[in-house]
Amino acid sequence: RRPRQGMNGPAGSSPGRFLPPAIANERLLTPCLAIHLPTARSNVDAVLASVGGPARWRPHLKTTKIPELWSILLDAGVTRFKCSTTHEMKHLLRIAPDADVLLAHHPTTAISERLADLARRFPGARLSTLCETPGSAEDLPPSIGAFVDVDPGMRRSGIDTADEGRIREVADACGNRLRGLHFYDGHLRDGDESSRRERA
Repeated sequence: RRPRQGMNGPAGSSPGRFLPPAIANERLLTPCLAIHLPTARSNVDAVLASVGGPARWRPHLKTTKIPELWSILLDAGVTRFKCSTTHEMKHLLRIAPDADVLLAHHPTTAISERLADLARRFPGARLSTLCETPGSAEDLPPSIGAFVDVDPGMRRSGIDTADEGRIREVADACGNRLRGLHFYDGHLRDGDESSRRERA
């Protein structure tokens, strides 16, 4: 997070806080990724305050990819996550076997089988994926939940928001495994915040 004052501002805003102890600097292989965990915790707290608590946030694992950072989210009370691959899902479940994890893709047969395998290995987890046709919902393993993928205007994937009939049709096909609706947002980038809120 960018310091609010200059580099010589309040304690904690100096770039030196990101460096490891001097004794480690001599053995540090660069370039490398360095993460200041107190800042990461502060950022998580700020997001939770903004959205209204852990129940209103499903962070995406691909933005961090590091179990140490996932642990910070878990310690803050976050239990619901989103991921791009079953590999990410597996590594999260190793440290949080009862997590609620959404695979934010339309799975192939091989991926569906992998999801079913993870559900068997981690019976306390709540796993789900995306659907946008009745057939894709019906093909999911019984242990996997489903979110109906709806396109809010991003034009990436999903059912057009105007096609209410098809959304209902897919939701009905999901039956008692329906978890909700999924959107890839981010299409409203121009204008100020108030105008974006009005358009949303």
